[in-house]
Amino acid sequence: MANWINYKINQGSMNQLNAEVILSNLIRYKALPTYQFERRIDAFIQPYLDGFLNKHLQCAGEYKMIYPEFPLDAEAAKSNGEKTQHAFYADYLFYNSTIRNILFVEFKTDTESVNINQFNYYARKCSLGWPTLLQFYIEKTKGGKYQKKYVAGLKFLKDQASELVGCNAFDPPLELLEPKKSGITNYMRACAFKPPSDITVDFMYL
Repeated sequence: MANWINYKINQGSMNQLNAEVILSNLIRYKALPTYQFERRIDAFIQPYLDGFLNKHLQCAGEYKMIYPEFPLDAEAAKSNGEKTQHAFYADYLFYNSTIRNILFVEFKTDTESVNINQFNYYARKCSLGWPTLLQFYIEKTKGGKYQKKYVAGLKFLKDQASELVGCNAFDPPLELLEPKKSGITNYMRACAFKPPSDITVDFMYL
């Protein structure tokens, strides 16, 4: 894919991509049972999300989308009752620093996909508070298949809104994120994360 994009840029034809045809095809394919429309339309709507949300909510300050696909505890359990580290991913995490509010936004393209179980799930997650929600993320940086990506993701979150992470010293050296390098787990365990407890957490469907 990267080679194709570089080729198009070198040919000077990147600006000739026909957005109308692309969007038309997305809408046509949306009717197919296994076509993941929401994931594909995401790139086209993201530039407008902040403006739309702020116009709709009309509250003090402004919301900014700071993290897509934010992991939340899926509340799964093993056969022995022990909790797993499986995650459910909220479509977007918005943050308003003026009113210190986190807003999880679930993007829906079909009314049929809205259900009471998911609504209640988000209500439970929001009631836990931001420190608990972030702790689930932090645990994923201490081991597992995607450990390096979660460390990079946590750094991304800090760069977007450092006050949410609550650890000014957290700045993992790039060499820790390179393949076949060790020391990530020890580094993460040494970081003292103290996310603020006064952040309110809400959710909405869009």
